Amino acid sequence: MGRKIPCKICGDGSLKKRKVYRMSAIVVLIGYLLLIPSLTVMTFSAIGMFTSGAMMKTDATPPPPTASAVLSTLQAAGIPDSISIRIADQQMVDDSELANLTDSQRTTINNVKNQQNAKAAATLASAFMGAGSLCTFVGALVGGLLGWLLVMKKKVLKCSTCGAVIAAS
Repeated sequence: MGRKIPCKICGDGSLKKRKVYRMSAIVVLIGYLLLIPSLTVMTFSAIGMFTSGAMMKTDATPPPPTASAVLSTLQAAGIPDSISIRIADQQMVDDSELANLTDSQRTTINNVKNQQNAKAAATLASAFMGAGSLCTFVGALVGGLLGWLLVMKKKVLKCSTCGAVIAAS
């Protein structure tokens, strides 16, 4: 501003362009208390979303065994074909049928079932992590926007002598 604008309130001072908070000091403090943690939470949530996506793309867990590999493993353990075929097809086997088997055969069946379910469990856990991170990110974003609205500044003309404030456009 090249020329001085005289103050119409006191007549002595001149008006200068300044930026001041739109709200009172307490409201601005609340705004910063909302804004700063929200930015931190949004950062960690974004990291969580990208990490969960990367976990789904990588083969952190071994692929589930093929049906033929499962059959050969079960048949090598001496498990009857009627049970082996159903386990390889991931069908249910009654406990009464498993009761006739030895402890080592039941252990082999449990190991095979765990291998079959490992990839699905890892994928499901990764999906839940991503969804949780997304929900947390959206909540933090809303809190951050509210905090930003509370700490915004506006341009005013302020008198250097009496402190009178006039809205500047």
